[in-house]
Amino acid sequence: MDLLVEIGDPGGTGRELESLYTALVAADHEDVDLARRTAPGQAGAMGLAADALLIAVGSGGAGVALIQAICTWLRSRRSTIRVKISTGSTTVEVDVSSARHPHDVLALLEAAFPTDGPR
Repeated sequence: MDLLVEIGDPGGTGRELESLYTALVAADHEDVDLARRTAPGQAGAMGLAADALLIAVGSGGAGVALIQAICTWLRSRRSTIRVKISTGSTTVEVDVSSARHPHDVLALLEAAFPTDGPR
């Protein structure tokens, strides 16, 4: 399954997205491929900036481990941060309070993004 992960960070500079990327790379999950999606730079900015993460999740427990890692990261952030996880036309948003209950987040994501087996 391919996921698009965006960070809702009012007034943010992209540091939160980079922090999440670093945390997920450090977790080193098998069957999970991470990449930064870049958007054209804004007026006055130099180069391209990452605006989302593209995550390809394989079968098995990789998705569960990934969501647990995202919830762990999110619980360490300030309360205004939201993580938006999308695939196709379906989007689920997770905030700091919901990240305190990763099993509930997993159930929500499993309902929103049913899988038909390996990618």
